[in-house]
Amino acid sequence: MKESIHKYFKVGTIQWMSFPNSAPLDSLLAIARDDYFDAVELTGYGADRDKAKAILDQSHLTVCFGAHPIELKNKLNPNALDEAERQKAEDVMKQTIDEAEYLGSKGVTFLAGHWQEDTKEQAYAQLLKTTRALCSYAAEKNMMVEMEVFDFDMDKVKEFARRRNPDIEIFPISAKTGEGVDAWTDWLRKQVRDWQA
Repeated sequence: MKESIHKYFKVGTIQWMSFPNSAPLDSLLAIARDDYFDAVELTGYGADRDKAKAILDQSHLTVCFGAHPIELKNKLNPNALDEAERQKAEDVMKQTIDEAEYLGSKGVTFLAGHWQEDTKEQAYAQLLKTTRALCSYAAEKNMMVEMEVFDFDMDKVKEFARRRNPDIEIFPISAKTGEGVDAWTDWLRKQVRDWQA
């Protein structure tokens, strides 16, 4: 590719993964000063949120908000069978939507929680309740909500997707192993070559 990758993508990084041992404001400042990055996925700043907002307001960065660290730190489960536990997750996630909006993000990503096979359907119903509430709350702010699911039945997902679009190309990518990244990047390269032709 002879042209800059920035012509085709917003190159970003996940702050808490790229700088796991750095102070959050220090790593945010480093990312904001690096003109290679166009986007950053960040998480809550607590008492330092005004300082983080000031950095972001002066930067060129597209802001994304990942609630994963907040969920994991507080052991939140959006599909908990215990309603009080599920409601706690929903309430905290609504607070993350507020903070994401304040920091300039147009959406929030959260993790689906854990479930047991024998209560999977009940957990799914709880997850739907939480997700609907979060989507409704975010819609009031013109924001989106994305959910990441781990360890699920990929064959069922493929079957479901192909019923709706038989020509769909699906690229399962593992965050744990990196499996699938090569196939996806090969596909992207082909799309760029075809587009340039």
